[in-house]
Amino acid sequence: MKFILSSNDFSNPEMIAEEIGKPFSEIRLLYIPNEKANEKQMRGDKFKEKMTQFGFRAENVSVLNYYQPESAKDLDLDAIFMSGGNTFGIMYRLRKHGVLGLIEEYIRKGVVYIGASAGCHVIGKGIAHVAPFDQNTVGLEDFSALGLFDGIFFCHYGEARRPYYEEALKTSECPVYTIPNGTSLVIEDGVLVRTVVGEPPKRREEQNDESRFA
Repeated sequence: MKFILSSNDFSNPEMIAEEIGKPFSEIRLLYIPNEKANEKQMRGDKFKEKMTQFGFRAENVSVLNYYQPESAKDLDLDAIFMSGGNTFGIMYRLRKHGVLGLIEEYIRKGVVYIGASAGCHVIGKGIAHVAPFDQNTVGLEDFSALGLFDGIFFCHYGEARRPYYEEALKTSECPVYTIPNGTSLVIEDGVLVRTVVGEPPKRREEQNDESRFA
């Protein structure tokens, strides 16, 4: 099982392409929307167009529809991508629509999982540590996660989150990892095998053409 985890969407794209063994333009991707996506957006081209901004081809991108998760079964995939959002809201939606098992099945078959921010939290041991940063607006009571990796993550890590990280080091029953903006972790078969420290993303209004990711 391979995971590529970061705090931001597709940090260090050259590394991602190297780990998957294909340029972005050839990667067959399943995009999993966050808790805010509505059915019209999931049926439309909004998310496919978003992925083309990173160099993916629209015809190679499948979008999970939470209301028809069976349509995402048995796809020929290279990678799954789950972006950020509200961690508790995403976990609630994944459980409610029976998507967790689908994700796990693909990962165990060798599909690479790419997670950003909340997308990192859901594959670890739990999400309770995220409460200081994400509001539990859905009233989630089960804070377990997929548990495909024995650890938890502090995304967007910096000085403001250091006290929470240090407290987790004392109380957590599993390893604790930090992921500053711009940094990517590669985890393979339960082992952290690679850390890439890149530049934090620019503010949206300063971002340049991303066609170089193709």
